[in-house]
Amino acid sequence: MNSFLCTVFVTVLTTVSLLLAQSNRAFAQTANPEEEAIKAVIIGETDAYIRRDLDAWVNFYVDSPQTSYALTPSNAPGTVASRQGFQEMKQSMKRWMTMSPKSEMTSDGRDNWTIKIVGNMAWARFVQHTTLVATNTKMDLVELKVMEKINGQWKISTSDTIADFKNASPPMKSTY
Repeated sequence: MNSFLCTVFVTVLTTVSLLLAQSNRAFAQTANPEEEAIKAVIIGETDAYIRRDLDAWVNFYVDSPQTSYALTPSNAPGTVASRQGFQEMKQSMKRWMTMSPKSEMTSDGRDNWTIKIVGNMAWARFVQHTTLVATNTKMDLVELKVMEKINGQWKISTSDTIADFKNASPPMKSTY
């Protein structure tokens, strides 16, 4: 009887392992390389920002007068910063990185991705989890990136970032 139970256990364990392996292969086969490339650009852009590497940061953006960003600064609930045009964005970021040589935040991962690709244009919406270094406040950023594929490379043409101050831990602002 003991031998029988061992055989059943090994059979069940082997079956479950095979099913999990098939599931992982199916997931790997359905991963969209274009979506993965878009995610890599977004992750790289954030990493360059946190490292205060202006040269790397600008390489993730389209060099165009139409390029823009809008955000709610994490240190100023209720305000909005906006820039239009690549050169204005670059100069603004250069000033910010000079004034603030150490990042005010860490990136603690991203989830809730929605990516739509149409030809050489795409948009990606996701939630970025951050920690504000000075106060150890955990806060989510809801981000939307509009992207263009130029010479085979995805680049950001519009970046909008909205901080969730109300649900930050601890909350930074209670009402809107």
